Amino acid sequence: MTSVFKNGFFPVPYILDEKKEYPEATRWQTAVIDGGVKVVDDKGEVIYTPSRYRSILSSINM
Repeated sequence: MTSVFKNGFFPVPYILDEKKEYPEATRWQTAVIDGGVKVVDDKGEVIYTPSRYRSILSSINM
């Protein structure tokens, strides 16, 4: 489970991470859109899961 947070697959921008162990999990912004919580960019546009996963995987495989 730790790798899900460590790599940012599970976006939790409001997790209490005082030790800064999960910066990738807390870097994603979320917003309530149409009754659901979505990951969004700085402009409030939805970042769809496949696109976000590709970004995460490309940074892991570097």
